[in-house]
Amino acid sequence: MSGPKVLIIHPFMPAYRVPFVNALGRRLVETGGSLVYVESSPPPSLASRGDARSSDYGVVAGTRWFSLRGKELALRSLSPVLAESKPDLVVVEQAIKNLETYRLLVPKTLGAAQVGMWGHGRSYSTPQSGLMSQGKQLLTRRTKWFFAYTQAGADHVVSEGFPRIRTTVLNNTVDTEALRSELDSVTEEEIARFRDELGIEAGKTALFIGGVDDAKGIAFLLESVPHIASLLPGFTLLIAGDGARRSDVQAAEAQGLPIRYLGRLEGREKARALLVSDVLAIPKGIGLVALDSLVAGRPIVSTTDPYHGPEYEFLEDHVTCLYSPYGVKTYADAMSSLLADRVRLSAMQNACLAKSKEFSIALMADRFLDGLLEWDEMRRFGL
Repeated sequence: MSGPKVLIIHPFMPAYRVPFVNALGRRLVETGGSLVYVESSPPPSLASRGDARSSDYGVVAGTRWFSLRGKELALRSLSPVLAESKPDLVVVEQAIKNLETYRLLVPKTLGAAQVGMWGHGRSYSTPQSGLMSQGKQLLTRRTKWFFAYTQAGADHVVSEGFPRIRTTVLNNTVDTEALRSELDSVTEEEIARFRDELGIEAGKTALFIGGVDDAKGIAFLLESVPHIASLLPGFTLLIAGDGARRSDVQAAEAQGLPIRYLGRLEGREKARALLVSDVLAIPKGIGLVALDSLVAGRPIVSTTDPYHGPEYEFLEDHVTCLYSPYGVKTYADAMSSLLADRVRLSAMQNACLAKSKEFSIALMADRFLDGLLEWDEMRRFGL
């Protein structure tokens, strides 16, 4: 018996997702199955981040983006790829914005193939009305399997009526092994030289890394910098990434705020930026940056903003991260006090490193494959 032919449809292929897709594809091929990963243009709100990529298993589908009452909707042209790949199993994103999903869930549209979902389980990073939440769960219950980013996400869909026996918890991650290798390759001399180039002090540096846009609280972060610097002279904020608020960051640096804008970083450059920093400054929208934090041993200083991504669940307040009430001055107090307390900071850095061992692309791909094979076995028995 060979493995299943799987088609995954997702919004677009960001850089961080490529290693996982390639690892999953290799595993499916080893079972005698196959993977096709549908890639499309990024949503307009994310296009400026510049991180769209392609995987070894990618197929481009034409995509049209629409805006309805401030919400982005997508419609993908799937007929050609469905006809060519003839999948047994189709995995779609758990989202109500993908208009093609509704057609796929119409009985007999896919013949004998079945549909599953992967995603957060519930809405995390954006506010959603009760009606929209109910609609998302209704779509979820019409699928045969759910691949949850986190345990809490799986628990949520189960609480909404989805069978627990048909869920898989992935522990969503980035390529932690590649990042760890990059970090290990950076020498002490290189760190010292980079610190001199930036004009920053050891023990007084925070790093923001991610999309430089409103979803990540860039305006809030820029407003907090003078307050932190007044409490901790010598403080510097490094900002790595790109997005719609890049010009605001560059203007703040030009005006003399203790900010260094580094642009979008990958590989060794990203590793250097993590190592010259003491903490990560992520006031809103914690997502996969939680894995960067753990692997690098750099605790996140954040806020109790309610719209963090599911990966914030990998962190523990006062152990691997620090949350403050949502306010510029309270955030500045939390940041400055942690940087000033070397014993507490060192303990949190070590706790991050220990926790990071629980996450890897290999483990995530193994979990996804296990779920696919369980799903396929049930399908073969008509369940």
